[in-house]
Amino acid sequence: AALALAFECCRTPADTEWSVGVQHYTGAQRRDGRNEPMETIGLKLRESLAGAWYATGQAYGAFSGGAGAYSVGLLGVGARSALDAAGTWRVGAEMLVGAAGGGGVSSRGGAVVQPMLWADAATGPLGRLQLGAGVMRSVRGELKTPVVELSWVVPLGVR
Repeated sequence: AALALAFECCRTPADTEWSVGVQHYTGAQRRDGRNEPMETIGLKLRESLAGAWYATGQAYGAFSGGAGAYSVGLLGVGARSALDAAGTWRVGAEMLVGAAGGGGVSSRGGAVVQPMLWADAATGPLGRLQLGAGVMRSVRGELKTPVVELSWVVPLGVR
């Protein structure tokens, strides 16, 4: 009986998602006074908590925009909702806090916040395409820029 229970537990679909994403900062303020666009690439992990709520951890690094050493790490919570019975279309919102710095970006002290809204669509059994928008803001520095994100979201198999 215990073996059957353990086997059934391990067959439960995981509500965990990994994604790779590209973020476009429309105008990242630099310490030298410049305000230029910048792109980052990163990984995200999302794990359901209860109901619509989830926890997320995200890490990004700049790959264009003249800020190659810029990196950011974020943790946060969010909520999501399906727009149709099949769950093909979803929308969500998340609030992220973390640290960022490097690349001459004005994040003074490193503390940042990033609220985001997003929508995604299932593209088949292998994933979802997600589009998000928000703001990256330094708590003490000059960095305050709109952010647009495109991500490929992949659900993990079974627990």
